[in-house]
Amino acid sequence: TVYPEATLSPNASPYDAEHPENLEVDQLYAWSAILIEAGKGTVIMEKGADDMRYPASTTKIMTCLLGLVAFDDLDFEVTCSATAVSVNNTEENISSLDLQPGEVINYRDLLYATMVYSANDGANVIAETVAGSIDQFVYMMNEAAWNMGCTGTHFANPHGYHDEEHYTTPHDMALIAQAASQNEKVNKIWGSSDHSIPATNKHEARLLNHSDKMLRPTTSFYDERIKGGNTEEFLLNVDEAVFVLFRDRDRLGDPGVHLEEHDAVFSAVVIEGVEVDELIGVI
Repeated sequence: TVYPEATLSPNASPYDAEHPENLEVDQLYAWSAILIEAGKGTVIMEKGADDMRYPASTTKIMTCLLGLVAFDDLDFEVTCSATAVSVNNTEENISSLDLQPGEVINYRDLLYATMVYSANDGANVIAETVAGSIDQFVYMMNEAAWNMGCTGTHFANPHGYHDEEHYTTPHDMALIAQAASQNEKVNKIWGSSDHSIPATNKHEARLLNHSDKMLRPTTSFYDERIKGGNTEEFLLNVDEAVFVLFRDRDRLGDPGVHLEEHDAVFSAVVIEGVEVDELIGVI
């Protein structure tokens, strides 16, 4: 797959780091971006928001949302199938719980592992638990996306491995994140910086750290104003790409927050006339 190079628009005026609230679309290195108010979905800023992009691990937002709403009680044991954990045998796999066939694990722990640690095998086990098969779960994902108003999205798997038929748009992903942010169980999970899983019949105890460095107090990228998010090691000319960001009203502080990681620049911009509760940004 050939990805466009992330470059700055030749028409961009100099970016003023002292006033991130004055960010202009042309000052974004990102190929595509959108910023919405989470409550009503008001679009505050967008750039190529309807362009097709590959969602990678942000796919797991939909996976975990469906996994959470499927059951009232999340504390039950599930047995991992050989089909679900076969994803661990692929060269592409870089984020895994190392689940084993026949391993018995708590369902709530799977949800945390998939959202906090971005576990690909965990996403597959959730899919089979909810729908009986991965294929049927993918059908549910696409149906849910359509019901959310997503018109440029098609899922092919529950974890986000690259597939030409697995795609979305920044606008659609913002709609999915918006729907997820309205679920209190989702908010609790993706706001966790770590999670402990006790020993199972196949594995010693696991301690998982959040894949998003902005949520981990021990990293230099930590920002207490960030409510939850997802970052992905990706095939860019930057080390990490920031895809989804959230900010609580109680954590807003200054009118704009500037987040810069190598060549990826994004600012949460609050404009006059928009009542801000939470902001959702997708790059």
